[in-house]
Amino acid sequence: PGSGEPNYDALEENPFANRRYRQEREVRRLLDKIPHTMISIDSMLGKIRKEDIADEWQKKQTALLGEIPKVAMPKVNRNKKKGGSRPGRIEKKKQLIRLERKLFEVSSVLRQKVPRLGKKKKEEKGQLPSDLFVNEKRTKRRTKSALDVLITKQN
Repeated sequence: PGSGEPNYDALEENPFANRRYRQEREVRRLLDKIPHTMISIDSMLGKIRKEDIADEWQKKQTALLGEIPKVAMPKVNRNKKKGGSRPGRIEKKKQLIRLERKLFEVSSVLRQKVPRLGKKKKEEKGQLPSDLFVNEKRTKRRTKSALDVLITKQN
């Protein structure tokens, strides 16, 4: 007894430390051991350049469809529903808008290249692009998409 250190350092081993704190402390201790020249803010190991992937996708798209003109999408006021601000629903709406934009760009290019394709679509039962996504049981509660508004304005 009495051979231990009289002034115990509480920061050396925190009895109330959680897992995150212990991990951070371990990282700090390891970083203190290595020389500062090895530490860099932006390391290139294992990093994917998103610009290269986007450029490659753009090249493939222009090779298949030609140059796609940028067309402004019309704004549509959608009816607000209860629980519509949940993160999953917001993400679902964003994905639907992205899909509509892609369909709109592709259909505009196809209409320019093959004009009779657009005429056949008008004769069929489903005239609007959102008819592809609507279940027959839910046609009464269906909301208009931006493409529906644009196509009805053109007709």
